[in-house]
Amino acid sequence: MVIKAVRGMNDILPDEIIKWQYLEKISRQVFELYGYSEIRTPILEETSLFIRGIGKTTDIVSKEMYSFSDSKGRKLTLRPEETASVLRAYLEHSLDKKCGFGKFYYAGPMFRSERPQSGRSRQFYQIGIEAVGSYSPYLDCEVIDILLKVLAKLKIEGYVLKLNSVGCKKCRPGFKKILKNNLAKDINLLCPDCRRRFNSNVFRILDCKKSGCKTAVRKAPAILNYLCEECKTHFGKVKQGLELLRIAYKLDAYLVRGLDYYTKTAFEVEHPLLGAQNAIAAGGRYDDLSLELGGTSLGACGMSMGMERVLMTLDALGEGLPLAHKARDIYLAIIGKEAFNPGYKILQQLRNQNLKAEIDYQGKSLKAQLRLAGKLNCKYVIILGEDEIKKNIATLKNMTTGKQSEVEITEVANEIRRLLD
Repeated sequence: MVIKAVRGMNDILPDEIIKWQYLEKISRQVFELYGYSEIRTPILEETSLFIRGIGKTTDIVSKEMYSFSDSKGRKLTLRPEETASVLRAYLEHSLDKKCGFGKFYYAGPMFRSERPQSGRSRQFYQIGIEAVGSYSPYLDCEVIDILLKVLAKLKIEGYVLKLNSVGCKKCRPGFKKILKNNLAKDINLLCPDCRRRFNSNVFRILDCKKSGCKTAVRKAPAILNYLCEECKTHFGKVKQGLELLRIAYKLDAYLVRGLDYYTKTAFEVEHPLLGAQNAIAAGGRYDDLSLELGGTSLGACGMSMGMERVLMTLDALGEGLPLAHKARDIYLAIIGKEAFNPGYKILQQLRNQNLKAEIDYQGKSLKAQLRLAGKLNCKYVIILGEDEIKKNIATLKNMTTGKQSEVEITEVANEIRRLLD
């Protein structure tokens, strides 16, 4: 019996990986244009990093993390998100002293033990940015602008940018009391999880997608009406900055993120073509996370895109992605064993000239080799058989016109280079 991949952890095969590489390429180009540098953090972290960073009453920490003890009893977790890891690295390596304001981007796998469904796997991939060391509301605008620039370059349209402020430690406690008093009237509408959250962390109820909970929440007051002056001013400048950048947004006074570290600005990009799981990217400000992780107070803002969700959106929109790098320039069609070694030499010469060349390793018929060369979009095929070896020539076939010509074996690589230049 063939061993299969763990449920919810999927293989990405060569035909699909081309799309992933293109998404990464476009994202990196935009990130680096805005001055962000790549950072790579370990997949495994101490469990305490996420408990302190994300919040022990969040669904991610309480129900979804892959955590275990190693042979020495250390409690470790496969990272469920990247922000806490990036900030841990920033503090551990004293980047606040080395570079002060830091701008980073990342791409890689995250892990959450959720029920696998469309656009949500147990091993999933995110690509995103983190900007650490500034409280400026215009940094929030830059982060959103970068996200939308990536989507524009991918030709993704029809999305909705939702925007809210989730307040801070000054104004949120008072709002939580008001929220709790209002939700108490409709507690029977809440799902079992939200009834538990009612006492442990009532703010998390705002993030629930169950219909009864959403109904109860919509009856409650919005946090935007209870912001302190600092949060109100910050949010006003974020909206002003977005208007300067001509970025359209929709205020959603009940939008919160599923992580406790968010403060002030929170945003999400949704696309209607994805159905219920329609968020393709999200982010916001997390000014208190550094303190939670043992550092000093640091303004910070970031965002991440779900790579699977972005690619699903592209498929739904019918946007074709460039697949040019799958193509080959040259295919060496070999006929007979005697022709393989000379053909192998030519292959090396072509590759040394940075030409994408392929050769038959399976002993296929000439017809099958020409068919494969067509699938690979080869511009030319070099046909080499025993007859050609005896004459010291190779047959060169133009795959566009179908015309064939003979070239001396020693000049094949140079002739190909001339034709392609």
